[in-house]
Amino acid sequence: MKEFLDTALNTATANGADYADIRISRHKNQSIRTRENRIQGISNSESYGFGVRVLVDGTWGFAASHRLTKNNVANITMRA
Repeated sequence: MKEFLDTALNTATANGADYADIRISRHKNQSIRTRENRIQGISNSESYGFGVRVLVDGTWGFAASHRLTKNNVANITMRA
């Protein structure tokens, strides 16, 4: 995860941000299907997302995505 943090902060500061932060979240979900008091199925899922906030020339910017890759973190940071 540190590589994503470094990518966002380095991209932001290289493009003139006075302040930047990134928040990465992991979401876990478990579903249990039942019918007539019997378990029919269990499923687990996990997903990630992140948001980047920057301050440039006194103006705040924010952008977010669910695609956690190094290139996407850099692109989303530029959009913020």
